[in-house]
This record gives sequence, structure tokens and C-alpha cells, in this order.
Amino acid sequence: MSEELKIIENENGTFDVYDDTYDITIHCTSAAEQEEVLQKLNARYDWIPVEDEQPEDADAYLVTWRHPLWDRTAYIGICEWDGERWLIEDMEQTKIYHNAALEILAWADPEPYMGWKETK
Repeated sequence: MSEELKIIENENGTFDVYDDTYDITIHCTSAAEQEEVLQKLNARYDWIPVEDEQPEDADAYLVTWRHPLWDRTAYIGICEWDGERWLIEDMEQTKIYHNAALEILAWADPEPYMGWKETK
């Protein structure tokens, strides 16, 4: 932990000492350097906001989504695109069409790990 004491407010209104033991700080010397670092950090997947574009092909995609009741948190998962709408599995694992319950923010083509394939 750093030398300074940081206090955070919990969701229930109580306060705790903030533990920054595993925090990472990246210091940039210019806006251009900051932009370059952000591009590298985001380069794992090419996220496409759903407002900009929807997938062309019906397939399973990696999506980032949030629930309107949990507006501070975004999640990542796999959803299917049927060519017109997102299909999401409910708790019983039956496919349902996306509705107002979940907000799909962006999508990307997933890159599956292929280490199981035999190499020649």
C-alpha cells in the first residue's frame, strides 16, 4: 500500500481504507502517448459499439453488456446474433430475444484459444 491513506465510501454508506496494493498506474508524458497506451490496452479485441454497427453474419459473438439496475458494472459474455436481434440465454438456458432487461454495449469477433489443435 502507498504511504498516503485513501478512504472510499461503500455502497451501503460506510467507509473503508482503500487498498491499492494491486493497482497499476501508467504515467504518460503527452496526450499522444496516452492515446497510444489506450489503443494497446484495448487491442485485445476490436470492440464495435452497437450504435455504430451490428454484425453482418448470424453467429456467436463476444459482447459487453450491462443490466440497467447495475449501471456501474459491465460484463462480458457470448451472445448469438440471428441477423436481426441478439439472442440471450435465460436462467433455464433457453434462448430468448434481447429485450430491455440487458443492454448490449459492444460486440467483437472472439478469438478462441487454439492450443488444443495438433501442430505438424
